[in-house]
Amino acid sequence: MIHGNYKNYGVDKKHADAALEALNLAIRYLSHTQIDVQELAFIGFRDFVNIQQNFFQKAQQECLEFCFNSKYR
Repeated sequence: MIHGNYKNYGVDKKHADAALEALNLAIRYLSHTQIDVQELAFIGFRDFVNIQQNFFQKAQQECLEFCFNSKYR
């Protein structure tokens, strides 16, 4: 529950559920095979993870730089 929760239900869980529903619809209605759709989903998720990791690493670095360079420390 990274984003938080609402009535003890994680927002990220809602996103994951919606993504799985979309994948199931894609498998049903596209001419791609289930394996193709799953492979594309894993590639997309891997890319998402890389983007998120990069973002948080840069945010951490900026926070550390601010703390060490700040006149308020």
